[in-house]
Amino acid sequence: MEAWIDCIDLKISHKNAKRMMDEMKHLGVAENAESPKDYLARNFCEVASDRGHLVIKNIDMDGYDQGLYAFLERLETYVKDGGLIRFMDEAGGWSVALYEGGKLRVHGVLAMYREPKREIEIAKQMGNRGYDGNTYVYDESPTEDKLKSFWYWRNGCLRMALTACSLGEDLASLKGINKEIIETLHRLSGNSIEILAGKSSLTKDDVNSFAKYAPLVSERLAGVVSQIESRPDSDDLLILKGYYQ
Repeated sequence: MEAWIDCIDLKISHKNAKRMMDEMKHLGVAENAESPKDYLARNFCEVASDRGHLVIKNIDMDGYDQGLYAFLERLETYVKDGGLIRFMDEAGGWSVALYEGGKLRVHGVLAMYREPKREIEIAKQMGNRGYDGNTYVYDESPTEDKLKSFWYWRNGCLRMALTACSLGEDLASLKGINKEIIETLHRLSGNSIEILAGKSSLTKDDVNSFAKYAPLVSERLAGVVSQIESRPDSDDLLILKGYYQ
């Protein structure tokens, strides 16, 4: 699946760049690079330099099949705090890599590349390309196996929670927004936290009512999408360009 960088802001101080080069050579991953800039270029980065920093201006996604997450993680102690990369793909999926406090924090699809060994081993069994993030476990066809899959629902929960994050970051601090909207957003965010943390309860009635209410909720959501698509400014809205995540 084709992917590209939608936004990038990564800076490495020249002091940290020298330290990075020394440590990468010690780890044996500097690939005979002659300088920090050369090391980054060999990892498909487009690099510029100013008086204070090396600036990563782009990463050639075509150069990566596997190993992107590992490379980004190797940079975590060198990149200036607040550095970020936003990735997009042709299916509307997105990922954000954010560097905070000397750590790489990832959101969206990129989160699936992290290192829990059990999940990596399971994922390797799911497709012949292994854990490269591009192998379909399930395509868009609604099947009984998919609807019974823990993995399918867990990822769906994450995607919906990320949508709540995006909505909250856009609206939560704005003044003059209808208080009922803010109240609903607060409830949505709280519910999402409980679900992601495994703190939400599940009753027998919840299980039994899903089949009854899921089609009705889907119909309501389709109505919301239709309303937005009928707005006079619909062509300017990202949601109509496939960015549903």
